[in-house]
Amino acid sequence: MLKIPEKFIKELERLNTYLILRQEAEEIILGTKIIIKESKDFLGNTFQPRHNIPIEKDFGVFFLISTSLKVSGFSKKFLNGNIPILYLDKNDLSLKLEELKNKLDNFVIKSYINIS
Repeated sequence: MLKIPEKFIKELERLNTYLILRQEAEEIILGTKIIIKESKDFLGNTFQPRHNIPIEKDFGVFFLISTSLKVSGFSKKFLNGNIPILYLDKNDLSLKLEELKNKLDNFVIKSYINIS
């Protein structure tokens, strides 16, 4: 049972792309927005050429950050709903701002965008 230090929470608050939705002693729910770019083909009639229109879709996503590998009642709901959980150890809680942002960004990309 590793409590999340205040210094780590202040680093999270400095990230403008992530929002703390809920905070517990060992768990934090973070939210962010991802943008998926898609191209739509529109076929015109005989006299209009085919053209592509780029479309951006915004999605709000959230995930759980936990410092405990034990499954609590709170994290059990995330596991049952197939919502990603990021487990952080003692070294991760002392990351600098840029390293923390990279770790969170990579987790979001792996969990929500590169779903295989």
